[in-house]
Amino acid sequence: MNHSSRIESEIKKTLECFHEPGIQADPLFYEKICRRLSEVERKPRLFHVLELRPLRPVILYLLLFFNLVGAYLAVTKTRRIHQTRLEYVDKLSSEYMITESAEPFPNL
Repeated sequence: MNHSSRIESEIKKTLECFHEPGIQADPLFYEKICRRLSEVERKPRLFHVLELRPLRPVILYLLLFFNLVGAYLAVTKTRRIHQTRLEYVDKLSSEYMITESAEPFPNL
């Protein structure tokens, strides 16, 4: 059962309840509900137009791929920086004739 038919059935049930004794019915009740339903149906709903449920797995895999590529690039850049730093330390130590060739930054 679609949304509008379910609403129509609920409206009919509600209108039938007004025929019971002791309940006063507003004469414009049905017109107000119909006008409100037509307003809701006229509004374009962006999320119904752009239904993304079938694309969720693709988006997830793309995000995972870009995350892995970013991590790989970050690690390779860090290794290059560390290697360059070691080369500069070797050049400076040879220039100032320091004979100890211990790694200057062992934790990096």
